[in-house]
Amino acid sequence: MKNKRKPILVSGSHRSGSTWLGRMIGLSDQTGYIHEPFHRKYGISGKLFAKWFTYICDENEQQYKQAIDRYLKFKYPILNKIKEANTLQDYGRAVRDFAIFSQYRLNRKRPLMKDPIAIYSAEWLHQTFDMDVIILIRHPAAFVGSIKKAEWRTSMNNFLEQPLLMRDYLQEFESQIIEHANNPKDYIEEGILLWNMIHRIICTYEEKHDDWFFIRHEDLSREPIQKFGEIYNFLNLNYTESIQDKILNYSSEQEEPGKLKRDSQSNIWSWKNRLSDQEIDRVYEGTQKVSSKYYSDEDWRIV
Repeated sequence: MKNKRKPILVSGSHRSGSTWLGRMIGLSDQTGYIHEPFHRKYGISGKLFAKWFTYICDENEQQYKQAIDRYLKFKYPILNKIKEANTLQDYGRAVRDFAIFSQYRLNRKRPLMKDPIAIYSAEWLHQTFDMDVIILIRHPAAFVGSIKKAEWRTSMNNFLEQPLLMRDYLQEFESQIIEHANNPKDYIEEGILLWNMIHRIICTYEEKHDDWFFIRHEDLSREPIQKFGEIYNFLNLNYTESIQDKILNYSSEQEEPGKLKRDSQSNIWSWKNRLSDQEIDRVYEGTQKVSSKYYSDEDWRIV
């Protein structure tokens, strides 16, 4: 029987639906949802997590461990967040989150940390805080299509300025990362590299951790009730009819722009409207070495 207050980590690539997954687990009244502690602006501290995709391991844990431990105990760093606030919205968010964390702590909620930015630190988080880990996998074309739509750029210096991360996980991509840092590419090429960098480490995790839960976004979208049932069972959370009804509602065909509600079925193929045939071919060729582990040619067939 799992410890009912054991922390939970939901991670994977960004733009993978991790917020949807995290929020659906957060429907359980046993959990207290924590949104992206590693986020430079909205997380624990912009000074502490100055780099996107901060990598924590035994060699550098001293500067992070206590802050994360307190966060998982719902001890919100209200004074530091107020000091870092630049706008009235920042102040309001700090006060709101302090109140939420206080309620979580008072009601002894189980910490539920949703953070794709922590993907490179997932193993350290698991080992250090005995976390149950769920990793979400996303189709390369869906990931790249989402990057293109959102017009998100990622400075490759975030990786190059983390020598421990480059040494432990990104050596094989070093020349490509340097090339992108010196000569930024288009959204497609950058998205291909990011997908490979993230999902290569996911492959490594899957080979090492049969005690983690790995799931493709597409499978979750096709059968949300069944798959969330498996996730709730893995986490030893009560999967009530009320929770199932809410999951079905949030996965319905009646999308609400700007809200979490989505048509999970059609979302599987949304990339076909975001990428041209040529771009899809580029993504297929550029990710096939890694993506073939998770996606067959049938999964690239546009319907």
